[in-house]
Formats: sequence, structure tokens, C-alpha cells
Amino acid sequence: MADQLETISKEEARILKETEKIEEAEERIKQEEKEILESEQKILATAKEHPLKTLVRHGLSRRGIGFIRATYLKRLSKHRFIYALIVLFAIVLVWRGFWETTSLVPFLANPVIALLIGIGLLWILKKYTNLF
Repeated sequence: MADQLETISKEEARILKETEKIEEAEERIKQEEKEILESEQKILATAKEHPLKTLVRHGLSRRGIGFIRATYLKRLSKHRFIYALIVLFAIVLVWRGFWETTSLVPFLANPVIALLIGIGLLWILKKYTNLF
């Protein structure tokens, strides 16, 4: 009987130690969560600002952005096919933007009028003057 009581008290002491460890871990987790929430709030506060102001405030200026752009362009230009695909994609997007914008202008929605205006502009700019 005494052995059983001793075993039970040892087990109880072990359980109490484990419980204290778990509670300490919970406190550390709560503290870490609090720190994470504070950092998230700081990030959200800076995200609401203008992106360029945020970049300049943190030390990245136009010069730094230009350097990063030039570095990526150098790396990308080594892969000519991928570079050509990206340039092609950009040209298509610009063309699509012009196309959609001209369809919003009422008198340019008619293809005949758009063709005549285009030819007139080219003639005024002295390009393709052999059309007339």
C-alpha cells in the first residue's frame, strides 16, 4: 500500500512538472502570437501608404529600382526566347489596350471611319505617301 502511494505521488509530481512545462509553452506561444499580430499591424499600416513612399522611406530610391530593373533585364536577356515571349506579350497587351479604347470612342467604332482616320494620320505624318 505504501509502495502504491509512493508510486502515485511520483506520478502526480511528474504530471505536475509536465503541466508546468505545457503552461510555460502556452505562455511563450501567446507572447509570440502577440508579437506576430503587432508586426502584421505594422505591415498593414505600411501597405496602406503609397508604394513609392514606402520604398523610398526604406532606402530603395529610383536609382535602386533602376539598378534592380537593369539586373533583371541582364539576366532575362540571356534567355532570348523567354525574353522575346515577354516582349511579345507586352506588345499584345498594349495593342489590346489601344484596340479596346478605340472601340469606346463612338465614331471610331465604325471600321471604315477608323481606316480613313488612320490613313489620314499616316498621310499627314508623311508615312506611306505612295498610298495616294
